[in-house]
Amino acid sequence: MKKDLSKVKTDVSEIKEIVMNHATENRSLFKYVESKFGEQQRIFKVVENELK
Repeated sequence: MKKDLSKVKTDVSEIKEIVMNHATENRSLFKYVESKFGEQQRIFKVVENELK
């Protein structure tokens, strides 16, 4: 029984680490996408001003 409980604790710890890694990666990707979106907005603004 104690061995099974230890295995479950280990599995939970591994899952927690995986989830934390995914959260970090998602934040990083979101920042990247957000910066690219900002670049596109600036480009569209320049094009818009040139067409006026």
